[in-house]
Amino acid sequence: MKFICIESEHTLADKAAGEIIGIVNAKPDAFIMLASGQSPTLAYDCVSKKLNGDTARFASVKVHKLDEWEGLGLSDPQSCDSYLMKHVLQPWGIKTANYSGINALSSNLQQECDKANALLNDIINPDLCILGIGLNGHIGFNEPADALPAQTAVVKLADSSMKHPMIEGTAPITRGITTGIAQILMSKKIIVIVTGKNKQAVLKRLMETTQVSTQFPASLLLTHPDVTVMYDAQAK
Repeated sequence: MKFICIESEHTLADKAAGEIIGIVNAKPDAFIMLASGQSPTLAYDCVSKKLNGDTARFASVKVHKLDEWEGLGLSDPQSCDSYLMKHVLQPWGIKTANYSGINALSSNLQQECDKANALLNDIINPDLCILGIGLNGHIGFNEPADALPAQTAVVKLADSSMKHPMIEGTAPITRGITTGIAQILMSKKIIVIVTGKNKQAVLKRLMETTQVSTQFPASLLLTHPDVTVMYDAQAK
């Protein structure tokens, strides 16, 4: 695992955006898994600025939504679907047919999980996964627990996740749907973006950890051969 401190959050976003565009330049039909939330937002927006409306190179890119809040969909501004539509799908020119992920409004979430698992089993190795890290060390909605889902699953949210600012003002949400740990680790390259003073403690824990534990899900990234953690001055 490689840690890179980039003083400015905007400079960090520019570097992360460059990595995303570099993957696509090397493989125009790249399959990438993307997290939602505050941490990667500037990076996604920076990709849009670099493209400057010229989205042709992303015409064949496939985007897979990493996770979602149960009961929220595209029409809900707090949903991951809505977030990705605003910051990724529309500005990058991602085709509807090339976007995948769980429909969290479905009456049969297990069936949705099965469909996502079948897709990822076919892909085998996503080209890139962009992650944030939760205050409790979660990645996706893989919360600290005695055991974590290997594949896409419906999971109980930790208290800190239920208080996430992204879902402020919604009815209480106690469950999420997440890409499994094994599926995340199948990615060829993983970039973790960590910004802000509120992430100082969890970043320090990750930098100092020498053992992997499902009670600290981010520690499992130590088992992957190509993980880069980009963090800004406020997070260090």
